[in-house]
Formats: sequence, structure tokens, C-alpha cells
Amino acid sequence: LFELDDASDAETTLLEKTSHNVLFFPQIRQIFPSAKIIHVVRDPRAVAESLMRQSWGPSSYPEAFTWIRQILETWIRQYQSGAYSADDLLCLRAEDLLTGQTYWEDRIRDFTGCELTSLDLNASATALDGWREAMSDADFELANTQLRGIMHFFSYDPAITEGYEQSRQTHFELP
Repeated sequence: LFELDDASDAETTLLEKTSHNVLFFPQIRQIFPSAKIIHVVRDPRAVAESLMRQSWGPSSYPEAFTWIRQILETWIRQYQSGAYSADDLLCLRAEDLLTGQTYWEDRIRDFTGCELTSLDLNASATALDGWREAMSDADFELANTQLRGIMHFFSYDPAITEGYEQSRQTHFELP
């Protein structure tokens, strides 16, 4: 994702993308008190579709929606209880990287306090929106019902039915 000027700093950089590991941010902060956590959120419907393709994941969309809802509702409760501050958590939507790359590059540099020599926020509209073709209309409607609160919290529009051009009309900042 990025490269630091000082190679010794790279030893302290960890990238992790398993969705349920967001629940361990408080433990990470206990072990690494000065850790800077960048939480990249993705449309929960896309995460559910991605989980369906994992050998260890759920075997149906309803199970995937429940899985994602439980994880993200728990994370939202942690966030709302004050478990994180703007000093140690930067949260952004993957979809926002497509339209605001320079903005997010600057935000990440400011947040980490590091001068990054290379920052590749190479988000792909095709990859981010691929879930739309894989999900049936019935599963899409069920996702909108079961994930509505999460989608609202992260400013995802449940009415979006096709195409990144429509989905980029919102922008997200943690409250």
C-alpha cells in the first residue's frame, strides 16, 4: 500500500485485510499504544459477496449478511463508546479512493506523520463494484434490509443498483 522513507519504519508497518480483525483494534492499541490504525471500509454488500468466495466463509448470502452485520455493528458500538480517537484511527471508504486519491494521500500522510515516498491507493471501480453482478435481486434486497444500519453509518446508498458512477455520489467522514 505504501512505502516509508526510512526503511527501519517499515518493520512497524502491518497491513491486514481480514474483515473480522477490526474487532481487535482495542487489543492492538493495548499491545502497540502508539499504533496508527487506518480502517478502510468497503460496501458491506461487497464484503458479503467476497466472503462467499472464501473457502472458510459462509455458504449463503443470508449467513454472509449476518456475519458482516455482527462484525460491523460491534465495531460501530466500540467506536461510539469512545474506544478510538481521531489521533489513532483514520477511517475511509475504499470507494472514496477512486475520486479523492490526492485528498486521501494527504490525509494518510498527515495522520501517520510519515513522509511516504510512494503511496498507491490503486482502487479499481471494476473490483469494487464486481459484487453487483454476482448478487441476485432478491439477495440485493435482503442485503439492503439486513445491512441498512451499517450502510447508513458509513454513508452507503441502499438504492444504488448499478455502477460506480452512481455510488460515488456520497462521501464519508466518521461522526
